[in-house]
Amino acid sequence: MISKRPWPFLTIALMAWLPPLTQHSYTATEMAQMAGRDGGMSVWHFGKTIEDVLKLVGKYQILRNRTNPDALKQTRRLLQQKMPMREQVRHAIAHRSDFFTNPDSARNHSVLTPPGIRETRWGQLIGRRFRYTVNGMACYYDLNRDTLGSFVEIRSKFFAPFVKR
Repeated sequence: MISKRPWPFLTIALMAWLPPLTQHSYTATEMAQMAGRDGGMSVWHFGKTIEDVLKLVGKYQILRNRTNPDALKQTRRLLQQKMPMREQVRHAIAHRSDFFTNPDSARNHSVLTPPGIRETRWGQLIGRRFRYTVNGMACYYDLNRDTLGSFVEIRSKFFAPFVKR
C-alpha cells in the first residue's frame, strides 16, 4: 500500500503554523531559508512523482486496471494550477551556484526592478513568500496555510485513484 503520510509537505506545514519572521535572529533567517529551499524542492519532486506514475500507468495494462488515469491527470492539472512556478523555483534552487559564480551568469538570472535597478533573489523571504529569480524572471511560492491546504488536497487526489483489490 502507498503511504499517505504528510510527505512532502512537512516543511510547508511547519512554516504555515509559525508566526511570520519579522524580528528574528540570523539563525532563524537561515532556518527559514532552508525550509523554503526544502519546500520548493519537495513540491517539485512530488510533481515528478505524479508524472512518473502517469507514465507507468500508461505503459502497463495491469496498472491501468487498478487506477484511474483520468483522476491522476486531474491531480497533475490541479498541481499546475496551484503551483504554476514550481519548475522555475526548483531550477533556481537547484542551480543557484551555477547561476551566481560569475557576474555574467548572475546578470542573466536577475530582474530589472523600478527604478531601473537589477535585482537577484535566491530564497529571499518576504513575509511568507519565498522569492527567486531565474532566466530573467521572478518566481516565488508562498509558505502559508492556504498553500498547505492546497497541497493536502493535491496529495489526497493523488492517492484516491489507487483501487485496493
